[in-house]
Amino acid sequence: RFFAPKPKSSPPPTQEPNPVAESSTPPPKISATVSFSPSKRKLLSDHLAAASPKKPKLSPHTQNPTPDPNLHQRFLLRFLEPSPEESVPQSSSNTSRKYTPLEQQVVELKSKYPDVILMVEVGYRYRFFGEDAEIAARVLGIYAHMDHNFTTA
Repeated sequence: RFFAPKPKSSPPPTQEPNPVAESSTPPPKISATVSFSPSKRKLLSDHLAAASPKKPKLSPHTQNPTPDPNLHQRFLLRFLEPSPEESVPQSSSNTSRKYTPLEQQVVELKSKYPDVILMVEVGYRYRFFGEDAEIAARVLGIYAHMDHNFTTA
């Protein structure tokens, strides 16, 4: 043990009044409980929901109007469509670009196997490049972004 138990001896009389004075004050009210474990968080939220079925009160100025579903659909269509400026650099000649060694290997493999979706193991993860990255992002639900000369996912 790091801390040995203290010997049981009668405490000096000067220390007796202090704990009594501290115990006479009420304990502080707990207003929030935090749990980082997902299972404990669910149990706690279920317990708190059963204990207090109150609904939060909203002030009149914070109540939002009903959202327009057409606006959301237009946003999704515009957000998910490919932007025209990204497709223009892809159509330019491949010889004018300066590729990294990995990108050179990807270009060589894609020229050999154009009808295959190429997944490259890079370190501890896998990456897709170009159109393969866009396809993988759509199918797998992952994020594709521009990295050097290719869209990658």
